[in-house]
Amino acid sequence: MKPMLDIKDLVISYQKEHPVVKNVTFTLASGEVVGLVSGSGSGKSTLARAIHDWQDLSQEGFFYREKIF
Repeated sequence: MKPMLDIKDLVISYQKEHPVVKNVTFTLASGEVVGLVSGSGSGKSTLARAIHDWQDLSQEGFFYREKIF
């Protein structure tokens, strides 16, 4: 099965020199369930919002159904 979402070395920054999510890499298949577990303020909500809202990401590394964003 081909991945539905493939994220490689993702960095999300509100200010260029202060990334809030750094070097995140993962692949999700269609129908797969994922849980994000980490400490408070670690970027879980930011990552989920970026995926959901298609936020402007700071690096080429966001792939959805084999297309780069």
